[in-house]
Amino acid sequence: IKLNTLLFFSDNMLEENIEMTKQRFFALCLIILLPLAKINAFSVVFQVFQNDRNSDLILETTQLLSQGLLDSFFDFGCVACDAPASVFSSEQQSQELVEKVLVESAESFMDYLVVIRIDYEREKLQNPEAAQLAGIKNISWKAIEVLQNEVAGEGSMKPSLSKGKNKAENIREVSRFATAMAKEIKKGLNK
Repeated sequence: IKLNTLLFFSDNMLEENIEMTKQRFFALCLIILLPLAKINAFSVVFQVFQNDRNSDLILETTQLLSQGLLDSFFDFGCVACDAPASVFSSEQQSQELVEKVLVESAESFMDYLVVIRIDYEREKLQNPEAAQLAGIKNISWKAIEVLQNEVAGEGSMKPSLSKGKNKAENIREVSRFATAMAKEIKKGLNK
């Protein structure tokens, strides 16, 4: 009887040891992997300015580009959000808005604020309200490291123009351009 009791307690202790070892291994994995995940993941806020002297309305192209950037950074594994797009009115007003978004980003513990300026040439827009890359003169961006308030990267792109597209093709073209732009921005952040 004593031998059976001893074997029973021995088996239970062995099972408990195995379970504790599994828990310790899992905890160790978390301790090691969570910091590594933070190294690769970062957070970004986008502030888009539409420079179009002929309209105070945010164009569909601007909205699609902004959404495409968010989607791309999400696909990169980043936390991404955007401040409402604005029409560029003056350097001073734009800078005030950037400062406000920078403060909000710091309060939300975001890593980067990416300010994007889309310059339109209204006369080249076939249909101003429709999504299209035609009419974009240039898109420039500046990425600011939020806590240091320092420029981490900047650049610009000009879309190649194509003609004879229908609405669905134009939307896909804008989305592809947003993805390409997101890759360039991410490269500039050295992440």
